[in-house]
This record gives sequence, structure tokens and C-alpha cells, in this order.
Amino acid sequence: MSLLHFRKSTIPPVFAPAATKKDTPAIPDPQVFTVTTLQPAVSGLPTVSQCAVHLELLEALTWLRNRVYKEEGFSEIFGEDPEKNLWWRAVVEVAVGRFGIWWKAVNEELMIREEGEAEMPNKDSGVKVLPRDLLPPLDVLMVWHSYMLNPRRYNEDCIWFEMREMINVALPYEHVHEAIDDDKWDYKLSGHATRYWERISSQAPDILEEILWKSPPKKPIKCPACAKEIDVFICEVEPENRKRGWISEEFAVGCEGCGMGITMESLCAEKFRKDIKSLIEGGEDSRMRITSLDLQGATYLHPSSSTSFDVLNSLNTLIRTTFPEPPTLQSHPTLASIITPLGTHPVLPLLQSCYAETPTPYSLNLSLAVLRQGSFVDKMHHELWIRSPALMGRLPLDSIPLVRARPETRSVVLINPPDTSGFLQRAVSRYESYFSLFKPHPGKILVPTIDVDLVWHTAMLTPLAYREYCKNVAGRFIDHNDKLSEDTLDDGIEYTSAAFEEATDGEEYRKCLCWHCETALNEGVKPGGGKEERWKVWKKVSGDGKDRLVRVRVEYYREVEKRRRNGMGGLEREGLFAAMKRK
Repeated sequence: MSLLHFRKSTIPPVFAPAATKKDTPAIPDPQVFTVTTLQPAVSGLPTVSQCAVHLELLEALTWLRNRVYKEEGFSEIFGEDPEKNLWWRAVVEVAVGRFGIWWKAVNEELMIREEGEAEMPNKDSGVKVLPRDLLPPLDVLMVWHSYMLNPRRYNEDCIWFEMREMINVALPYEHVHEAIDDDKWDYKLSGHATRYWERISSQAPDILEEILWKSPPKKPIKCPACAKEIDVFICEVEPENRKRGWISEEFAVGCEGCGMGITMESLCAEKFRKDIKSLIEGGEDSRMRITSLDLQGATYLHPSSSTSFDVLNSLNTLIRTTFPEPPTLQSHPTLASIITPLGTHPVLPLLQSCYAETPTPYSLNLSLAVLRQGSFVDKMHHELWIRSPALMGRLPLDSIPLVRARPETRSVVLINPPDTSGFLQRAVSRYESYFSLFKPHPGKILVPTIDVDLVWHTAMLTPLAYREYCKNVAGRFIDHNDKLSEDTLDDGIEYTSAAFEEATDGEEYRKCLCWHCETALNEGVKPGGGKEERWKVWKKVSGDGKDRLVRVRVEYYREVEKRRRNGMGGLEREGLFAAMKRK
């Protein structure tokens, strides 16, 4: 090989801009949303296409948060905040209120449709898909998404609030995909869904529009002492009044009726007292929160066995015997004063978590749940697998001279469905192997890698199927805990890695998941060097080897994404194939 040839083959290629949009590539390739079904199945194993829609949704949530950060008008509504985190927390709190409106209304609507002539999709299988005209605004969908990612709490609350329809309703992947623009990640409801939302809420579908064009949002609370309803601002504008704002960690406000100092803790205690009162006055059939779903995921009405609810029943009995009379504000003013008399029952910590830092009606603080999911959203945005050349499919590197772009699809992937080879298929397969570890490793904390976690999250968005999958594969219901400490996660990942590799005959568990390494796997090339500095990488590549062709493809996708983010025109689609053929 001549020096000139070597130099040409090791210089990163330059791709020509496209003249028109039809000459640009479709990334992600549209086939990823059709190569497998988008319809939820009772089997419980997510499909490649469902995982792809989930990635789209996470990018749309990033887009929403970025809009909040850029909206300077919020400084007049929520106050100055250089980091904009306060603004986002306030918007999330408003979104939780909007979710409550939608969740209740949709459950009632589905009951009406179930009883009438209209039938739900997938009715016979038990898995129900949310109809297109009931799809919520993006902020509401964000809250519902985070709620379902806490599956025990979600299922328990559906039972607690008698949401018999919503407990089996799956995320409507097809409708979510239709609502998202895959260029800017904008989310737009259909006309029917928009009209439905406006009818049940009298609010704008766009949460930013709703907040900016109305008075600063408030939240109604009730005084634990006199039951007077008080409206408090979600966030106080002036720094000296911030403690009076609902989202303040030190929230405190005086009741205008009786003068009681109301705090988060006092509201949580009042919620606990009310639930105990309902238990005592409701008779033998009444139950406390977190006692309606057994370890196998069966409901109290359909137990897994005659003894599966013994420990949960004993907690209800303990509360009844400990409090022959309902506790009052005077007798039990704090959470600690209610919990302490109950002793050390094994389910008590789980029950207590439904009240600590959770003054809202739900067993989970939905605002905090959304904020915790923000770190996962950030990880997915950082990896940006939805734009990766490894997402699905491959190029026939052994037949590069024969490669042609397909103008009718704008595809830069050569794939013959139902071939689902690629990153997402590998992630689904790794999730299967990971989840199978729960049965032989009871009591152990098994920590997923981020690709496995993506599939796991996708699985939980079909609650009924997830419950069945847990029962069939793990032998019990597996909850998803996003509150584990870093030390616990570090210990768990070490154990999980060893167990995974033993169960899969040495398959690497913790591996590099970057675009280059995953694309190399697609093409049968040994991964490595994916995170090296760009120019150093190209100096090591020579000739017509497959490694060079993989790097050309990754470089092309990177440049396409870079131009998209900078608002520039796309690249010539044929440019990728031309660069790969170039000697």
C-alpha cells in the first residue's frame, strides 16, 4: 500500500450536504418502528419497536425540560433561578395536578366504553391499549410514565382508588410514536385527543402555555386541625417567601382559620390518620395501602395461594388492635407517634413509605418520582441510541460495491424484516437473561446495566403483562426501586455481573455501549476503541478493512446529528455509501 493510499484511507471522510430533504437519510430508520409489533402482548417481553418508541418518548421529555429551562417568562411566575431547576420542579408539580384530572377521567371513560358498544383494543387478552383520542399531553404522559415505573405502587393505587380499567391499560406505543416528530422531538396531540383533554380539564394541552397565560399556579391543601381549604402557590416568587411555596423542602404556612402551622410532615401524618380511620370504620373488608398485592403480584381478590396474604393481613390486624379508636391530631400529632406503637412488623417500612414525604393522595410522591427519572432520561439522551447506526440492521460490508440507497424510504440500513439484529435486539435478549436471575437469586439486589434498564422500563409500561412475566420468569412480583444508594448499587452490580456471566457462559455484562462498539457488533467486527479521540482513531485505521467501514458509518451518523442540532441541512444520503466504497 502506498503512503498516499494509507493517508487517504485514514483521514476522516467529509460528506457532502444534501440538496433536498428527500436526499437525506431517515434517522432513526422508520423500519425500527415496524420491524416488530407495537401492540402490547400478554407475554410481557418488550419488542424492539416498543423500545424504540420508548427512546423517542425520553427524547421528547428532554425537549420539554429544555423548553422550560429556556422560558424566561417563568422568572416572573416562579422567581429568579440561575440553574432553572426550581422552574422544572414547579412545572412537574403542575403536571402532577393535571395528571390527576386525566387519570380519573380516563378511567371513567374507559368504563363507559367497556360497558357500551365500543370495545377496547386487545380486550380478549386482558391487556388494554389506551385509545388514540384519550392520549394525554406530554407532561401528563411524563407523570403516568414515572408512575408505572414504580409498579407495585402503581398497581396498589389502581386498586386503592378503584381504577379497575387503568390497572391493565398499557402505554399506547403506536399513538405515542405518531405524536412525536422524530426530527425535533416535538410532541403533538391529535385533534380528537386535544378536544378530549380540553373538555375534561378546561386547560391548554401545552403545559407551558397553560402556566404562562394564567395566574401563577396554586395547590389546594386542607388544614389538619380545622379542615379549612387553603390555596398555596406552587412556588413563591420572592426568595424571602420561598418556604411558603409548595415545592419548598421547608414548606410551612399558617392556617388562616385556626392558626395551625402546616408543614409537609403534618399533612403526611393527617393522611395516615385518615387511612387508619377508614380501615377501622370500613369493616373486615377494608385494607391499608400496600396490602392489596401479594409477593406474586396477585390482588387480594385473586390471591396466589391461601397463605399469600397472611403477612399483609397481619399488618391490618395489628393496626386494628393497636388503634381500637382512630388516632387523632391531639393523640397522634406526628408520623412517628403513629408508627412507634406498631412495633417492628416486616411490612411496616413499606407502609410507612406511603406517607413519609408523600402528602398527596397517592402512595408515591409523583413529583419526586418524575424528578428521579430525570437522571435516566439524561442517560438515554447522552447515549442517544435512537440516533445510533447500531440501533437496528446492518450493512453488507462484504458487498459494499453493491450497496445502494433506497430513495423510496430514505433508509441507510439494509435489513429484511423480521430481521431485528442490532443494539435493541441485543438489549432485549440481555434483559431476558438478566430477569431470569431473579428466580435463582432470591433476596439479592440485581442491578441492571443501562441498556437492560431501558428494556425493563419498557416492560413495566404494560402493567398486566409485566405482572404475568414476573410470575412466569421470576416466580414472584419484582418491584423497581429507583431509590437505592450508590454503595448498594456498586455492590449489586458486582454480584449481578458475576451471576449474569455464569448464567450466559461468559457473556460480558458490563460492556461499552457506545455507537462504535455496538455498530461493530452489528457488522461482526471486534469492538474496541470507540471512545478514543477522533483523529487518533483514524490514524490507526488503514485499507479497506471492516473496521474502517464501521468507523465511516459512525462518523456519518455523528455528522448528521451534529448538523441537525445546529439547525443545518442534512447530508447527502448517497455520501455514506460513496465514502464506504472509496479506496
